Amino acid sequence: MVNRHERTRWAGWALLVSLIVPASAAAYVIEETSSGADLHWEAFPVNWRFGAIGSADLSVPTALTATQDAFAMWALVDGSDAYFAYLGTTTNNYADVVGCTDAGSDGVCDDGTNTVVWCESGWEESPAAIGLTYNLYFANTGTIFEADITLNGEDYTWTTGDSGVQIDVGNIITHETGHLLGLGHSSVSDATMYYSAVSGETKKRTLHSDDEQGISVLYGDGIVTGGGGSTAGEGRG
Repeated sequence: MVNRHERTRWAGWALLVSLIVPASAAAYVIEETSSGADLHWEAFPVNWRFGAIGSADLSVPTALTATQDAFAMWALVDGSDAYFAYLGTTTNNYADVVGCTDAGSDGVCDDGTNTVVWCESGWEESPAAIGLTYNLYFANTGTIFEADITLNGEDYTWTTGDSGVQIDVGNIITHETGHLLGLGHSSVSDATMYYSAVSGETKKRTLHSDDEQGISVLYGDGIVTGGGGSTAGEGRG
């Protein structure tokens, strides 16, 4: 039997109006395939590369450091086995990720590289989408075999640091890394995985207990050391 591939796209949206939900609610989501399998990586570290062009708004070292910090945030969760290995820069660009120029017979654009890349021109999604993650996985098992994070530099100005904040690199990439790991959008407004972001926001740089619970259920024992108690949730068996 052929193990069919699937591709999902998870976007972070810039919205003026957001839902108000109780901050204490446990609402993390573990994404599933069309056959009901949880999305997940089978082994760690997950290797990744940084698009060598970076962002037009920042120096490459500045953007890279903020990106590395975002990945590290998820690796610091005590109850999770997830962690990453940075392998350096890549010449792959936005077109390589979304253009399908290297697609195989199944139509899937898999080049074997997990990439973080900005798009400064030719963004193919809604202008409201600040960032978008493409996950490639096997439909019957949910095993992710490639994931790429794309960032909208055409419609937004990117910053780091705590002054003059516009679209903060850490705020968005920490969110998109959650998608890369298999998490969907949470309805907890203070969670990193909440679906919307606004200019000047930085709170998603650090994880909420809802994010920690979700990732520990997916990649650990579901118990976050030093967290806000154990919360029941659906995870990968």
